[in-house]
Amino acid sequence: MKNRLSIRKLKNCEHIAGKGLVNLKPHTHKSFTVVYIEKGSLFISLNYAQKLVSSGTVIVLPPNNAISMSAKSEYEYHSLSVHELMCEKLCKYIGNVPFVFMDDGSIADFFRIYDSFTDDDSLTDFIIGIIGEKTAPSAAGLQNVNLVRLAAGFIENHVKDELCVKDVADSLKVSTGYLSRIFKKIMHITPKQYLIQCRLREAKKELEKESSDVEIAYELGFASQSHMCTVFKGYMGISVGDYRDILKNR
Repeated sequence: MKNRLSIRKLKNCEHIAGKGLVNLKPHTHKSFTVVYIEKGSLFISLNYAQKLVSSGTVIVLPPNNAISMSAKSEYEYHSLSVHELMCEKLCKYIGNVPFVFMDDGSIADFFRIYDSFTDDDSLTDFIIGIIGEKTAPSAAGLQNVNLVRLAAGFIENHVKDELCVKDVADSLKVSTGYLSRIFKKIMHITPKQYLIQCRLREAKKELEKESSDVEIAYELGFASQSHMCTVFKGYMGISVGDYRDILKNR
């Protein structure tokens, strides 16, 4: 069963309405993401702590926290992904720790009126007003957090290069083992997994430019076109071809 999506964007915000049966491997987001389960139920894992969620559940996922999804029947959901400066604003007011709560109707109403927002600021202010007092910022050690942010930035800046964990560790003058351990502790995925996700984000951008699968795979360091397509579906829940169709029809 395909995951059927519709995508609506502002400058730095993206609303996805999805319906289907999709199981997603553990992955992280650069964005601040809010997911609302409209119908059905599924298992989610937030930083590898599993939880069954059902209709009316809201999942708040700040950047660089791991989530996976597993379901046996069709479900419907909405998600909002907020990027760049607006993402930083949400992290400042809402925090960096993922959490789950039951909607009192305000999140469902928000997704119903999403099209009425014309700018990112008013949209993020609305989100802060709904969920801004439901959690506190992370208490992770600042030194290690900064180290991991530098490592993530290095990976993002070299996403098209041949890159291994040792290259990242050497750039920060730490050991490979230490970096891998701290990175996994804070980001909840390995540096290699993060590199794959960064390449997939770049692949999505190239797909919007209508570049060929072969060109994208070669430019981003995948072993082959089929390897890229397999990885894409494993992380995104839909095939490259289906994603192209969504871009054409949005």
